[in-house]
Amino acid sequence: MAKLARWTPLTTELDRWFDRMDRWFDRMLDRFFRDFERDFWRLDWRWERWVPPMEVSETADAYIVRLEVPGVRPQDIEVTLHDGVLTIRGKRERAEEQKGETYHLVERAYGEFVR
Repeated sequence: MAKLARWTPLTTELDRWFDRMDRWFDRMLDRFFRDFERDFWRLDWRWERWVPPMEVSETADAYIVRLEVPGVRPQDIEVTLHDGVLTIRGKRERAEEQKGETYHLVERAYGEFVR
């Protein structure tokens, strides 16, 4: 004969409580991820961090480093070598909006970078 768990009012109340908590967490997480997905593409911080693409190659007597930094003036780039670590810093300024000009899409990144 199979063993059966004895029914008690406390067991039923605990089951109901856990079911309510489970539904509450499901609603909370659904709302969080739905709102996150909807709002993610509206956030300006996505473009705040700019990391320009880089290539590093080697010849018999040198390393060659190339960065794609269109729109960055040479005087806005700093290259240092310290304890064998090459660091390249720079900054690309956001162009000022022209009077009467309204942006509908901005995909170019601006700001400081360090490689």
